[in-house]
Amino acid sequence: MQKSYLNVWLLIFVLVFTSFCFTTISAKEQNLKAKERVQQIKKMKLLELLNLDEAASEKFLSKYTVWEKKLNEKRNAIESAIDELQSSLRKKIANSEIVLQSNKILSLRSDLFSSIQESQKDIKSILNDTQFATYLVFEHKFRKEMEKMLMDKMRKGNFRGGKNRH
Repeated sequence: MQKSYLNVWLLIFVLVFTSFCFTTISAKEQNLKAKERVQQIKKMKLLELLNLDEAASEKFLSKYTVWEKKLNEKRNAIESAIDELQSSLRKKIANSEIVLQSNKILSLRSDLFSSIQESQKDIKSILNDTQFATYLVFEHKFRKEMEKMLMDKMRKGNFRGGKNRH
């Protein structure tokens, strides 16, 4: 009799755990899909503002997409390094390791900044001066608008994405 209760509890645990795993995977997939939608909207808005012909649009999108992928990979590497440093701080590891990890983050940030400059030079090479200026303003304002939207959602309690950094 006691063995059947154990089996029932084990079954309940497995079902709850499985449900939790699917929910976590689903949330990650939704987050990725949302990021992809934002990127698509961003590209469409950029093309609209730049008023490029079809050939220039294809060339721009090609370069822009390649650079966005590279820059996102560099941002993700920084995020991972910061998570690693944060974990190390919690574990109170040796100061020398903290210094190494901190320096790694500084190096990754420097590399990101250099890549941003390279991407801007590359994109500038296919745009006229007015289009490039429009591009720079759009990039700055788009990022600020996204930050503002996230902050508004967080204030209203509607924010479900992102990592808890505390």
